[in-house]
Amino acid sequence: MWLDGLYMGSPIYAEWQHYFSDSTTSTNKQQSWDDIAYQFKTIHQYTYNAKEQLNYHAWSANPTDANSFWANQQAPFLGASKEFWGRGMGWYFAALVDVLEYLPKTHKDYPAVLKIYNQVAEGLKRRQDKTSGVWYQLLAYNAATKADGKGDVVNGKRYNTGMQPNYLEASCSAIFTYAYLKGIRLGLLDTKTYLPVARKAYNGLLKTFIKENGSKTDIIQICASAGLGPAKDPSRTGTINYYLAGKDVGITKNEGKAIGTFIMASVEYENYLKNK
Repeated sequence: MWLDGLYMGSPIYAEWQHYFSDSTTSTNKQQSWDDIAYQFKTIHQYTYNAKEQLNYHAWSANPTDANSFWANQQAPFLGASKEFWGRGMGWYFAALVDVLEYLPKTHKDYPAVLKIYNQVAEGLKRRQDKTSGVWYQLLAYNAATKADGKGDVVNGKRYNTGMQPNYLEASCSAIFTYAYLKGIRLGLLDTKTYLPVARKAYNGLLKTFIKENGSKTDIIQICASAGLGPAKDPSRTGTINYYLAGKDVGITKNEGKAIGTFIMASVEYENYLKNK
């Protein structure tokens, strides 16, 4: 299970249930809501580090499998990956708020999913960069952390040998902003606590990542991609070196996952301005 995988299924599943579940039996309805909540409860159980207040990018139920070479092989986080990746947590945060919009408040797992959402909100608040108002690619570190240049050795071969420093990243910052603002609008987050975080974040997006280029607007400092394994792609180790210097983890601009999330954040911010 990857954090970002929760966004790829659960919000659509929940929205479908909300609008169309009258066509199913009450038993199937209940089982579907149970299944949606179970995904969050499961991944949170195995990836949430309470001390750091962050979630590891992924978890494998079978960490000894060849495709899970990136996973921790011992407790306390058996099967979890090793680092806290910004956009992974962003999709997770967004998935939680999008599902809570539709999950019936009477469902037995609603309090558990709401608690997870608030834990994620609290942890990300702690990691917001005080100067810029946005977030780093690797959430547990600042710009002083960088890929070590030595890389990672997998099966006798060396990968991820650059020396790229940790950097403020656009897509995770945009999706965090969206998830905070939407949670405030839906009454899921304490406004006094989190509205200053969200407003600072949105202003930070504009100042840090949105650049006018003649008649064109660019969004800069975007992580192109990131993943974990499988065995046929041993460079995707899930280490600091990978997330900063991996061959598929370059820094780009005007990439869809930042454009889309910036639009989402902007719509929520406009809603806030109209309704405050």
